[in-house]
Amino acid sequence: MPLFSFTKYTNMINTAIQKLILNQDYNLYPDFDRVLIGPSNQNEKENFYVPIHPIHAMLFSLFTGEKKLKQSIEDVASFFSISEEDAVRLISPFVENEKNLVVEYDRNRFIFPVLTLNNQAFFLQF
Repeated sequence: MPLFSFTKYTNMINTAIQKLILNQDYNLYPDFDRVLIGPSNQNEKENFYVPIHPIHAMLFSLFTGEKKLKQSIEDVASFFSISEEDAVRLISPFVENEKNLVVEYDRNRFIFPVLTLNNQAFFLQF
């Protein structure tokens, strides 16, 4: 799967596609000492709840649609104490992913649904 490239990132910043959000078909749910990703109340077609690493929950919480993509990248870099380039690499697998995504972290595998992070304008069309 190709990574979210700097070219795509630059193109998104320079066009109307400037905000990413957690797909509105999904919500994050607390579950004792972990976090689950599952369907939102408006998503009746899917029925899954899978644990995700708290790092990913924190990452997704930074994408609320309130800030432009460039600021969100800066927030990720600041929050995780990494470079903006590494922030882009961190979010890239989740941006408009066309298939379920398996991510290995701390020797554990986590599954993420399609289109985990998406262009906010996509949702405003409906």
